Amino acid sequence: MSNRWRVSALLGLGLLGMTGVASAAPQTHDGFYFRGAAGLGYLHSGLSTSPAAPGAPDQSLSGLAVGFDAWFGGSLMPGLVLGGGLTSFDVPSPSFKSGPVSGSFNGHLMLNIVGLFGDYYFDPNKGMHAEALLGYGILSAQASNGATSSNDPTGLALGVGFGNDWWVSDEWSIGVLGRLIYAPLSYSAGGATAKYSTITPALMGTFTFN
Repeated sequence: MSNRWRVSALLGLGLLGMTGVASAAPQTHDGFYFRGAAGLGYLHSGLSTSPAAPGAPDQSLSGLAVGFDAWFGGSLMPGLVLGGGLTSFDVPSPSFKSGPVSGSFNGHLMLNIVGLFGDYYFDPNKGMHAEALLGYGILSAQASNGATSSNDPTGLALGVGFGNDWWVSDEWSIGVLGRLIYAPLSYSAGGATAKYSTITPALMGTFTFN
């Protein structure tokens, strides 16, 4: 995913969120919503093929992931936010396993998701909230020499999270968020389909304007 593509997506999603700017009350989750987040997670992607090759070993990619969010939206009502955004995970030097053989990849494995989200605060004046994400995911790799992967698996990405924010000003809050993302990604070539069942639990620190 190119940097130009990311910037264009974020600008478009920011304009989408401007629908909720008006009439924001202090220390109330209403009006325009922006959330940035960063944290650590663990990405695991199990590979299977269809039709299955006889005797094919179990294969997987996994590793510690650095996560990033940029979400924009607007409040339909105090405490209920809808919007869109970008979520990314970067796994440096991921491990791979193919049957009894294992090793590490000299490069990065990346999961990028563009999608829609809902974030619900149980009390609009407090910080406990739950979220859901529905998006489009791409799993790609880049070697340390700059070479990039081809036939990157893509598909549906689903996420759920639960967290708490604490007010630091009338509109800004900081918090912590636990989240789980599941993405059944795939690509097809030569009459076969490679399926990457990808799961990413993560713990994120958040900063939110709302």
